[in-house]
Amino acid sequence: MNIFVINGHKYYPFSQGKLNRTLFNKIVELLTPSNQVKTTIIEEGYELDKEIDKFLWADIIIIQTPINWFSFPGTFKSYIDDVYKHGSFYGPSEEYGRGGVFKKKKNI
Repeated sequence: MNIFVINGHKYYPFSQGKLNRTLFNKIVELLTPSNQVKTTIIEEGYELDKEIDKFLWADIIIIQTPINWFSFPGTFKSYIDDVYKHGSFYGPSEEYGRGGVFKKKKNI
């Protein structure tokens, strides 16, 4: 399978992301022998078109991120705003909210 793994942690001096990085690395380590795996570590930067291609390529998308105040870290929210764009992730629809193009993907 083609699996895309995202590390959505944002570094803070009081929360350096060691646990998140360990979990991310373990996921990649366990999946790599029998799958094709691509990764993104949001804090290390990303290229918009390459990220969209990774989503299109993937059968399964795994998001490894902490939850900060019942939400994603700010850098992960910005990533979603950048990458999940009209025409790539959703389009026009006769029924509101039904224009998504990733209906057959598994999101973990």
